Amino acid sequence: MRIYTLSGTDIYSHLATEAYFLHHCKEDVVLLWQSHNTVVCGKHQNTAAEVNFEYCQQNNIHIARRLTGGGTVFHDEGNVCFTFIQNHSGKVENTIDYKRFLDPVKAFFNALAIPVHYSPRHDLMIDNKKISGNAQHVFLKEKRVLHHGTLLFNSDLKKLGIAIKPKEGLEHRGVNSVRSVVTNISEYANPWTNPAQMMQAMQSYFIGLGYQAREMESQEQKEIQTLRDEKFSQLDWVWDYSPKHRIKRHFTFKGLTYSLNATIKNGNIEELEIGDGETLKFSDLCQQILGSWRFDRISTLIQKSELHPIQKELSYLFF
Repeated sequence: MRIYTLSGTDIYSHLATEAYFLHHCKEDVVLLWQSHNTVVCGKHQNTAAEVNFEYCQQNNIHIARRLTGGGTVFHDEGNVCFTFIQNHSGKVENTIDYKRFLDPVKAFFNALAIPVHYSPRHDLMIDNKKISGNAQHVFLKEKRVLHHGTLLFNSDLKKLGIAIKPKEGLEHRGVNSVRSVVTNISEYANPWTNPAQMMQAMQSYFIGLGYQAREMESQEQKEIQTLRDEKFSQLDWVWDYSPKHRIKRHFTFKGLTYSLNATIKNGNIEELEIGDGETLKFSDLCQQILGSWRFDRISTLIQKSELHPIQKELSYLFF
C-alpha cells in the first residue's frame, strides 16, 4: 500500500496522476494534494452549466474536468484533496461504497476530537454543514476503483459560491450539481494553523494504517506529464466532452434588447439565431460564427480587433 503527497498545485497534473495510478498500478494507493484556484466538473456534467466563466477568467480560476461523476467542486489552496485508488471484486453495484473510503477519513478527525459526522447521503459534515465533496469512478476492465474528495480547511467560501454559480438560460441533459451549505474546518477547534499541517497529519495517520510513503519514479512522472498535456489540460476534454445543450439568453447592444438562441454540440455552435422579438438580425454574423467560431474558443476570438463590434457583447452569453 502506497501513499504519495503530491507536490505543486497544478490541477491538470494531479488529475493525470489519479488516472495513471488507476490504470497502471495494482496496489492500493492514497494521494494527498492541493491545487490552485480551480472549478472541477464531474465527468458527465455540462461545463457551461456549472461554471461562472466570466468570473473565473477575471479571477485566474482554472476550469477542469475529472474522471469521476458527481457534481462540481471548487479547489483553492485552503482546500486539501485526498484520493483512494484500490482493487475491487464482485459486482459493479457493490463497488460504489462511499463509507468504505470515508470511514478512515472520518476516524482521522474523530481521533482528534473534531466532530465530523455523516449526513444521510454520507457526506462528511461538521455542525450539519458540508466540509467534503466526494465522487467515484470504477475501472471495470482492471477491477479498480477511484474515490476522491475535498476537505475545506480555510477555503475562500465567497469565491467558491460565485465561481460555481452559472448564468441562467441554458438547457441541457447533463448531471446537475446539488448545492449544499458548506463550512471550513478551521472554524472549529483543531490543532492546525494551515491546510499543509492538516495534510501532513493525514499522511502520518495513513502511514500508521500501513501505507508506505513513496516518491514518484521518473518514468511515472513522464507518463503523468503526457496524460496531463494530451488529455486533462485540453479544451476538448474540459469543454467539448459536455453533452449537447441549448442556450436562450438576452443581451443589450446600442440600447436595444436582442434574444440569442444557440445549439452547442461537441464544442461547435451548430445553430445560432439573433432576433429583436420580431425579426432575425445579424444573419451574416451568425453564419460566420457557425462556420468558424468554436464555443470553447470564444474568449480568445473576442480579443481580435477585426471582429464585428457586437461579438464582444455576445461572447459571455455562450458560457
